[in-house]
Amino acid sequence: VAQLPENRTQSMFRATQPLQASSSKLLQERWDSSIYRSHRERVKNARTTVSNKVTRDYSHIRTKAKKRQEEERRYVEIEKGNRRLVEQMTHIMYSKGRVDHFNEQYVNHPPSLSYEKRKRDAARVERENATMIKRLGEQKGCYSNVKLADDWRAHEQHVALSSSFRQPVRRTHGRDYARLERLPVIQTKSNRQ
Repeated sequence: VAQLPENRTQSMFRATQPLQASSSKLLQERWDSSIYRSHRERVKNARTTVSNKVTRDYSHIRTKAKKRQEEERRYVEIEKGNRRLVEQMTHIMYSKGRVDHFNEQYVNHPPSLSYEKRKRDAARVERENATMIKRLGEQKGCYSNVKLADDWRAHEQHVALSSSFRQPVRRTHGRDYARLERLPVIQTKSNRQ
């Protein structure tokens, strides 16, 4: 078994095809191997371009100032309510037990200046609505199902008689009706006399 020289790698054979056309295959093979070795060296020494380090810790994200501000505002409101409650309780304790629910502003005045007018308008609207409901209840319907069915049958008979082709079986509401040629003759007002 023939030994390869040290400068040639095991992967190179006699049948190696050069990357570019040249007059000397040996020189071209050396150039290709040196290019390949430099490429492998660059790949080995390459550094990553994507950073996989831990992200930087920012203090404004860690502290959550808005949440703290909302909590402080809530505590201030609770303190205000507690203070007001304590003041009311001390007032009740040291007073003679009077109830101060009397509002002097509305003693001699109605709740609103237009109160009476609004009351009259509401009563008028109620009366109008009652009369309209009564009138609507007394009205009879203007559509007659019997008349509509008679008109439909007359129309279908007219279509069947005026057509030169046989009409297919009509399907309505899941029922099979007879062929239109066999429809009974409908008596209209002029035929009945």
